[in-house]
Amino acid sequence: MLSAGFMAACGLGMLLIYLFRVPSEQKDELRKEADPNGLCYYKGRWHVFYQLHPYGTQWGLCHWGHVSSEDMVT
Repeated sequence: MLSAGFMAACGLGMLLIYLFRVPSEQKDELRKEADPNGLCYYKGRWHVFYQLHPYGTQWGLCHWGHVSSEDMVT
């Protein structure tokens, strides 16, 4: 069973991914993001890694994306 803290971090990780995306009018046309991984708190910052396909709306060659925040809001 997952701890409440871990589940909360997963939800906040998805929020981080959303907040760091390209502007909403471009995001669907430019890239696909999915599968958040490596949710962690390190040296005072929250970090989330995720799969990214920046070259189109159909999956192809995947890359890794990364976002981080001190407070999961900014």
